Amino acid sequence: MEAAQKEAVKMFARKIGEEPATRRLFEAREAFESNSELYALRLDYTRLVHDLRTKQSEGTLVEEDVAELRTLEQKVNGHEVTKELSEAQAHMADVLQRCNTVISERLGFDYASSAAAQRSCGC
Repeated sequence: MEAAQKEAVKMFARKIGEEPATRRLFEAREAFESNSELYALRLDYTRLVHDLRTKQSEGTLVEEDVAELRTLEQKVNGHEVTKELSEAQAHMADVLQRCNTVISERLGFDYASSAAAQRSCGC
């Protein structure tokens, strides 16, 4: 890669890092990972999923178990910290899509599609 191209890539990455949407996403992720109430809910959810899989394989799963899982899932997904992370992720996806549109227009092809990691297994 030429020096000018390398510099342009560095500048682009720096600008993305300075984007308010990027800061919002990092802050939302940090809040999601550090919120003790939400962490406890997520642990309970993970434990319950594991327990219900065991019950399902044993044939002892009942509707009350599924209802408990749904209730816990609603608590996790309805938590304000989770909602903020989801909104921040969606906003960042929009920013990156706009970046891709600009880059793709200048290159004459869909840059994101061509830059995506290729899977060797055909998946």
